[in-house]
Amino acid sequence: MSPLLKPTFDNRPDLAASDLLPLSEASLALLDAASAFEPIDDRLLATTPARDLSNCISGLVTSLRALDVNAVVKRKSWWHQFTGADLEARLKFDLACKTLRGACEEGRARATAARDAGSLLWRTARRTEAEQERLALVVREARAALSAPGAREAPPEIRARFERRIANLMTLEAANALTLKQIELSISTLKGLLDRFMEVERLLLPLWQRAGLAAAQAVSPDPRAPHPFLDLPQLHASLVAGLDNLLDGKANA
Repeated sequence: MSPLLKPTFDNRPDLAASDLLPLSEASLALLDAASAFEPIDDRLLATTPARDLSNCISGLVTSLRALDVNAVVKRKSWWHQFTGADLEARLKFDLACKTLRGACEEGRARATAARDAGSLLWRTARRTEAEQERLALVVREARAALSAPGAREAPPEIRARFERRIANLMTLEAANALTLKQIELSISTLKGLLDRFMEVERLLLPLWQRAGLAAAQAVSPDPRAPHPFLDLPQLHASLVAGLDNLLDGKANA
């Protein structure tokens, strides 16, 4: 292949049916150069951001379910305090909170990776759309050249190779169409997953942490006094339900 016709992704030659006539090795090379395409970024083939974030959220749910918030906020009798049961419950709560904090940090890292992957998917979709327009043009002009009167005089071997080139380009065009649909679906899934994760991270989780802090630092008051931390079990249940709904939403996306 001539160096002048070496495929490049940024400077591919324009193509018209007349440029391919008469059919020859040179016209095959020109067709190859005009239809060169940029390969998909390897990072998209090596990562599964939606699955990774979902798995991390599943870990969050597991950590939350392991927390016995009722043991912390429930009124303890003098016997519980005497035997150390109250202190044991608080220590278990503290350990579970540390595990939860680590899971939250991992979730934020996974969410960041998912946003980066979403941006890369969006750029890939736009590039694939442009590729589709060019492939349609190349296929149209190549088919016009093959059906031109002068093409009948080409050697049979050249015509056969030219026909295979066109068939391959049409296959690539069909594959691109399916890839575009899948990319757009992946982008939509990531957007929904990230939006719901953000709601949990910025609303439910901070509320839960504040209520948990208040409960963990509280001294045991008079059992007859109104309980100030009744909202912690409710917030805990809301947080678990929010994460469950997030996973359900991803599965149904």
